[in-house]
Amino acid sequence: REEVLKVHTRKLPLGDNVNLRHLATVTENMSPAELAAIANEAAIRAARRKSDSVDEVDFKEAWQKFIASRAQGPRAPVTQQHSQDESKLWQELLQGMLTGSGK
Repeated sequence: REEVLKVHTRKLPLGDNVNLRHLATVTENMSPAELAAIANEAAIRAARRKSDSVDEVDFKEAWQKFIASRAQGPRAPVTQQHSQDESKLWQELLQGMLTGSGK
C-alpha cells in the first residue's frame, strides 16, 4: 500500500504533515485505483486552496468524500458496523498524521 501511494503521489508536493506509511495502514482494504482516486482528489483540494503543497487536510477531505460516495453507491451499502469501522480507521489515520511518524 505504501508503495502504491508513493507512486500515486510522486509528482505531488506533499506537505510535511502527510504520513504515507500510516495512510497505507488505514487504507489496507482499498484497491490501488481507490488510493489513486484519493490522492487525485487531495491534489484537487490543495489546488482549490491555492496551496503549494498537498497537506493532511486535503487527504482527510478526499478520504471523507470517497467514503461518502462509496456509501451512496450501489456496491457498498452502509451498515452500522461498516460506518463504525470507517470511523475507527479515520481516527487512526488522523492520529498517525498528527504524530508525524514514518513519512
